[in-house]
Amino acid sequence: MKFSRRDFVKFGGLSAIATLGFSGSTFALFGDEVLSAQSAESFQALVGTDFYFTREGASMWGRLAKVENFAAASKTGQCYSMVFEFPRKTAEEATYSVFHPKIGNFELFLTEGHVGKRSALIAIINRL
Repeated sequence: MKFSRRDFVKFGGLSAIATLGFSGSTFALFGDEVLSAQSAESFQALVGTDFYFTREGASMWGRLAKVENFAAASKTGQCYSMVFEFPRKTAEEATYSVFHPKIGNFELFLTEGHVGKRSALIAIINRL
């Protein structure tokens, strides 16, 4: 026999990992890739939906209330803000791990703000 059973098992395992790796990179984005793949228009489609925020010692949900486009510094760049409203005053300026069921997990620095009487966190995305 040209291949032993052990060789067959090793080859089968490697091919399964390779297949999973290729399909994972095709259909899923991770970390920084998730945020960089999004545009103002893609976040605009998520206005009114809930995002989940976590950081050390805190976990909360907030609703994307507004996405506003700004003039970019270059013709190929993009600049926009996102305003997230929270039901109670639990939001603080920090870097959060953010999750949304349609786009996945990403890191985002948010600063404090207000929308009327509601507590809000604001993110500015500026891609040159």
